[in-house]
Amino acid sequence: MFEICGDDDWRRLTERYPIEVTFGRRGNWDQATGRTGRWLLPDWSLVLQDDDAVPLSAMVYFAASGRVLALERDVAMLIAGWNADETYWLTDVLAFAGAPTDWAAADHHPSRTWHPLKGRVE
Repeated sequence: MFEICGDDDWRRLTERYPIEVTFGRRGNWDQATGRTGRWLLPDWSLVLQDDDAVPLSAMVYFAASGRVLALERDVAMLIAGWNADETYWLTDVLAFAGAPTDWAAADHHPSRTWHPLKGRVE
């Protein structure tokens, strides 16, 4: 897992696994930021070779989302397309645990406890 806790983490991730996205993003990002130049993002297909998830903290989202983060004079990056406190899962880390079980709440019971159903409900 590669946790993004600040601008420097996003910068390191992008520098380590760069992919140029200028052609696909420049129209929106140039207009949104007022900056003209090359744009990079992390190449998720390369990131997944080393990490299975990339969480972005809410603090970083609110501090840096939509703000130009410069790498070089003519190259920058942007944290865009994320939600606050979101994790990008890059691999399927869940393991099959068996057949699913249907559950139901005991509406008539004051504690509204849940119990597994004996037969499958369609």
